[in-house]
Formats: sequence, structure tokens, C-alpha cells
Amino acid sequence: MVNSEVLYSYAIDSNGAVRHICDTAGAKPYLCGDCNRDMIDRRGRKNAHHYAHRGKVCIPVQDPDNFLHRLAVDKIVNDFARSQLTGEKYLLGLFCIDCRRPSTRNIAKEGAIIEKEYSVVKGTRSDLVLIDTNAKQIIIEIVNTHDLEPETYSLYKLSGIPVFKCKVTWDNVGNLDSELIADETLNREDSKNRCRPCRTRCERAKADKLKIDESVKVNIKPVGSRTPIKSITHDRYGSPLRTHTQRKVMANARKLVGLGFEQQPKRLTLFLQEIGEWKVYADLDSTEVMRIWEVECEPALYAFPKGRTEQCRECLLQSVGGRLCFFKVPYRRHFEDTDGHSCLEASVDFQ
Repeated sequence: MVNSEVLYSYAIDSNGAVRHICDTAGAKPYLCGDCNRDMIDRRGRKNAHHYAHRGKVCIPVQDPDNFLHRLAVDKIVNDFARSQLTGEKYLLGLFCIDCRRPSTRNIAKEGAIIEKEYSVVKGTRSDLVLIDTNAKQIIIEIVNTHDLEPETYSLYKLSGIPVFKCKVTWDNVGNLDSELIADETLNREDSKNRCRPCRTRCERAKADKLKIDESVKVNIKPVGSRTPIKSITHDRYGSPLRTHTQRKVMANARKLVGLGFEQQPKRLTLFLQEIGEWKVYADLDSTEVMRIWEVECEPALYAFPKGRTEQCRECLLQSVGGRLCFFKVPYRRHFEDTDGHSCLEASVDFQ
């Protein structure tokens, strides 16, 4: 901050409260939050309203971000206390990791405490620490131009205490009157970092994934009876297969049939398995443009729904692929199938 060209929007009043230039309730005299020297409020008609130092410059000259950081911390503490006294809400929240909408809750409840420059993790000093009515601690770090130091980040990570990192700029510092929205969190489960609609959607995707996995296990398994397989001697283009290629194709065909896939009579290189709401195909003569000997004869997987379904095709094919790997059956994905996940991709990682 801190030169004569800067228009200060905030100052500290005689009661120690952070006051915006538009807040007429501030008690004079005003002090600079950076150098603690006297300031005057200028509310003329020509220039934008602002505070100004009585001297020419702010002494000592420091990084403008220091003042913004200190201003944000003091403002949060003061507005939090004001909200408690008036019974208003002061919201702490975060941007949903999926849809980026803010999800908030009131933290200015009776009995809650917020401390600044407070140490709850050995070797660190946090900008703010919220101690809620259940004595649960939440660390709040104000970030403007510099992120957390790597050592601080590691210590926070090891502590297990939830950390909210809030990016503050001159454009959004005015929003701190009633809410504090974090851009990133540490030590919180992904489910808690989602808004309610996305959390519901994710839980539904998880349930669908478990349903798919169970259905795949029930359908893709060694079958007792050996189903006869028609010999595959030509590819779909009518070209004859070489002897060693034919052996590879028939070996993979026997593996697929042994796991319950049915050979299609009109196209001998195509095998079908109905799994729940899906028809899953294992195609030994995989695509319209690649001949059978160009792909090592490994079946390509793709699927079509029997009707309308909200289940994710990608989750289904990953589950089928995992099941084939379990039985040591080589496979690959149909290279034209690029739809990707229709559900939250995070749900794929659920165990």
C-alpha cells in the first residue's frame, strides 16, 4: 500500500473496528491499518470516497498485500462478533468441487469463538481459528498473493484439523461483512466439499456403481456347461485368417464363452452378454476400419442400454474390464467409444 496514489477504502476507527469509507458509523479518529498513523475521510463530490493519510505517504512503506491481509483478518473478527451480538448470520462455506456453487453454514452461533493469530498446530500460527459450540476447531487461512508455505501445509495435513483457505482480493474484501467462502480445503472428505445436490447425485452414482459391480459378478463367471463354438476362419470382410491368427481368435472366443458370453450366429466374431440394463459386446473383429490381425485378436468392449437408464456406461465397462482381468482374459476398449462418464467421475473411485 502504500503510496499517495492509492485510494484507501478501509481504515481502523477509534474503537478498533475496520470501517469502509461508506460506513458512517465509524468513530473518529481513523488510523491506517498498515502504519497506524492518522487518516482523514474524504467524501467529496469529485473523486471516489476514500481515506487518506495526513502526510504524503504511508510510513513505513510496506507490501500492499500486508495491509489487505491484516484488513481481511480484522474485518472477519469484527463482523463475526457483530453478527453474534445482533443475532445475524455469519456464513462460512466453500465452493462445491463439482458445480462450483457456494455451500455455506452459519458459524456465528452463541458460544462460538474466533481467534486471530492463534496456534493450534505446533510450529504454525494460523490467521484465524474458529472454535464452534461443539469445541471443534477449524483453521481459516487468508490467502491473497502467497499460498501456504510447504512446511505449514505439511503440518496442517498431519494435524487432521479442517483448514479453509480463502482467497481475498480488493474486489471481494467487501463481501466479508457477512460471509467467508473458501476456495480450497484440507483434511475434509470430498463428500463434505460438495453441495447437497451434487452430494445426492454422487451418492446415487455410488449406489449405481455398486449395483453394476454386483450384476457384473453375477453374470460374468465361469459357466458349468461348455457351449460349442463355431470356428472363426474369416474376418467380417470375408478375408481368410492365417493359422496363427485363427488360433488366437479361437482361444479368446473360448475364454469369453467360458464366462457366459454368447457367440452371435450372424457374426461369429461378436459375443454378447446381457448385464442388468445393458447389452455388453465383446468384439474380436473390433471395428469398421481395423482388421482382426491388426489388434492382436483381443476383444474390444462396448455396450448399449436396453432402454432408458441413468446408469453410467463408463462405470459399466470399467467394471466388466476389471472382471475380465480377474479371469486373465485380455481385452481393450472400443476406440470409437469416447462418451466418457455420464455420472460424477469421482464415483468411479469408490470401493
